Amino acid sequence: MDKKVKVVYNKLENLSFNDKGYIDLSESKIKKKNDLVNVCNIFRDPRYETFRIFYMKKDKIIGQEAITSKIPNAVVVFSRGKDTINNPVRSFERMNNRIKRLGADGYYLAHNHISESAIPSMQDLDITREFAANVDGFLGHIVLGNSNRYSIIEEDSKGRILMPKEKTLESSIINEVKENSLYDVRILNRDELVAILKQIQNEKEYSTAILTDCKCNIRMVLDIPNKMFNQELENLNGFFKNIARNSGSTRVFIGTKDKDTYNKVLKHIEYGTIKDMVCVDNKGDLIVDDEIMCTCDLFDKEKSQKLRQSKEVR
Repeated sequence: MDKKVKVVYNKLENLSFNDKGYIDLSESKIKKKNDLVNVCNIFRDPRYETFRIFYMKKDKIIGQEAITSKIPNAVVVFSRGKDTINNPVRSFERMNNRIKRLGADGYYLAHNHISESAIPSMQDLDITREFAANVDGFLGHIVLGNSNRYSIIEEDSKGRILMPKEKTLESSIINEVKENSLYDVRILNRDELVAILKQIQNEKEYSTAILTDCKCNIRMVLDIPNKMFNQELENLNGFFKNIARNSGSTRVFIGTKDKDTYNKVLKHIEYGTIKDMVCVDNKGDLIVDDEIMCTCDLFDKEKSQKLRQSKEVR
């Protein structure tokens, strides 16, 4: 990160990440599905979605593997190209072979959402059906929200995969949030964006960047030197993507007091880096209220490209 950029707020600053890449779960006893929900919280990275497979034997985890696209609001489990390593046919073959090699008697799937919601998408249900139909031993698919919500996709008595109800984790495993923080604040409209900017005072040469997840929850607040918006469109886009990947963000909002900076940021909005922007006076009141066309989220182009690759004919 540019040394002149100042971090005002970071939602993840008190959370620790596992940098070793491996946690020994060989003694983890899973007597009920809620036990696995708690285990999944060990792995949950609130910066981006990760899809995991847990191999089971006599209620114990004997192996696990993970797939991530390093995108905050998506993970592409299968790429449909004939020669790709994640081709579904080859993936199912490898998985069946690993089950035999481990002597596993079943498996769980799990993935996290970076938003609060743990309600599965239709794609989540479809991918679950593919696994259950092609790999014997399906036990359930855990979906975690970024707070205290989860759901479990299961087969019913007729072997159907149906939409589950969202549930709530026990309070004992939820980290307490400091009071008077921006943790639960959302940006749903410009009025709320202006209200937040009134609480954040920065120097004349700086503008404020507010990064949120796909549900508009604030993940990070930065003071950005106005001269940074002189960068090439691609360079500033890359700068914010790097920060977004490490904060679980998908959207960038800008608040500025400088009209010249406002005009420069308009170009970055058109490029797809910035979601929306306001220009305010020293009191934080709105002074420029031009309507900005609906823009894509920061990773929408990248996400669309990966999804197109996943739909290539086998």
